[in-house]
Amino acid sequence: MGCNQSHDSEDANTTQKGAGNQSIDSNKEEVENEQEKVGEVIEEVIEEEYEIPQTGKMNVVTSDNHFEYLLQYGKEHNLTIVADFFDLYCGPCKLIAPYYEQLAPIYNDILFIKVDIDKANETTQKMELDSLPTFAAFENGAELTTVKTRLKMAEEQKLKDFCDLFKSLLFYIIVKIVEIRKRKLTLIVFHLFKRLKYLLSHKKTVLKRKKIEN
Repeated sequence: MGCNQSHDSEDANTTQKGAGNQSIDSNKEEVENEQEKVGEVIEEVIEEEYEIPQTGKMNVVTSDNHFEYLLQYGKEHNLTIVADFFDLYCGPCKLIAPYYEQLAPIYNDILFIKVDIDKANETTQKMELDSLPTFAAFENGAELTTVKTRLKMAEEQKLKDFCDLFKSLLFYIIVKIVEIRKRKLTLIVFHLFKRLKYLLSHKKTVLKRKKIEN
């Protein structure tokens, strides 16, 4: 009777091991299937987010990664980017939106993009936006404008003037003129200071001579 119990026990252990192996294989297959599904979803998202940008039309940003991709694209293709940061529930944003979209075909050397702040949270936090809509310009992967020079209003003429600034050749000329003026101003101030220092020194020398003569 003892021998029979031993064989029964061995058979039971073998059955349990077989069931365990089947369970592991089943779990492995499930994991592999899930990984394939996740991979397919990721590929779909990448294809959706990384559509080739186009000048002459509006490019809508779908995520923070999409925004970074557009900056990189602009850098690689030597394009200035003008971005409209907006919110779906912002009244002024809605008012200016149709006019902003009309500008894209006019300024076809600029890449126009729209950034919904709810879809690009990290980007908007980095930008430290304090009002909407806000229009900013980017070049070579970085912002051209500053917090002070961004356009923060929904006026058509102001927006057109803003875009005029970033026409490739015109903007380059303006930047160079500003740089030259800054350099000239620095040189003028330097020479004035030097001249003033000389005059003060000369005046002291003259006063000393007069004292000696007296």
